[in-house]
Amino acid sequence: MTGKIVFWFIFLVVIILSLKFYLRYLENRIVFIPDRNLDYLPSEINGKWEDVYFDTNDGHRINGWFCPSETENLVVLFFHGNAGNIGDRIWFLNSLNRIGLSVFIIDYRGYGKSRGKASEEGINTDAIGAYNYLIVERKIPEEKVVIWGTSLGGAPATYLASTRKCKALILFSTFTNASDMASIIMPFAPFVKFFLNVSYNNLEKIPQIGKPVLIIHAKEDRITPFWMGQKLYEAAQEPKTFLSLYHSDHAIISEEDSKILWDTVGEFLKEDKKEESLED
Repeated sequence: MTGKIVFWFIFLVVIILSLKFYLRYLENRIVFIPDRNLDYLPSEINGKWEDVYFDTNDGHRINGWFCPSETENLVVLFFHGNAGNIGDRIWFLNSLNRIGLSVFIIDYRGYGKSRGKASEEGINTDAIGAYNYLIVERKIPEEKVVIWGTSLGGAPATYLASTRKCKALILFSTFTNASDMASIIMPFAPFVKFFLNVSYNNLEKIPQIGKPVLIIHAKEDRITPFWMGQKLYEAAQEPKTFLSLYHSDHAIISEEDSKILWDTVGEFLKEDKKEESLED
């Protein structure tokens, strides 16, 4: 009897460990979907830009673009989502330029021309490297840096804003944490969240940010539920603003929502705002 108990115990341990390693492998494949090929450049929409490289403190060479506006008053440090690369975001960069904002966008390690392999710790390190580049190399004052994160990019953005000085944090289509996302993606396997190797706990970090926060979320977001944006907003300190988009989707801005989005961003950055919700 004792021998059978030992056998089944060992068998169960092997199964659990195998499941754990498989889920970690699967987790990385789901979270990061990099593309090495840059299909578009800012010059294709007449945007001004500089090709930038910097080294992180753990030795990775990271690529990004600095796209100046005519005024160069504020600089948006932009962190994109989990798929593609910076080349897929040139129209977004152009929109930010049009409202008078310079933009520094980077590719995480493993994306585009950036070296290395992406991980939660790695993209946070890339975020710090990008911030240091702006402050040290380009001499941008801390109070002129606006940190923007879209989708997965909300994680390094929130981390950076909670550990560094900045003017404001803007999150678009951002989730609460990895555990909540796992429950959404795999509701049939609730145990999966206990095996996660990542946390991306934006909900835990956002209360630590003492600067204005703007949360933008589409009502019909088919990947990151609307309630996640609401929870982040509720957890954030004042001053804070919430903008609901009614015709857009996950990390996609519709033509109908474009004006209110860019008007709101422009107004939000003019001065520190009190708590505000732009939801009907």
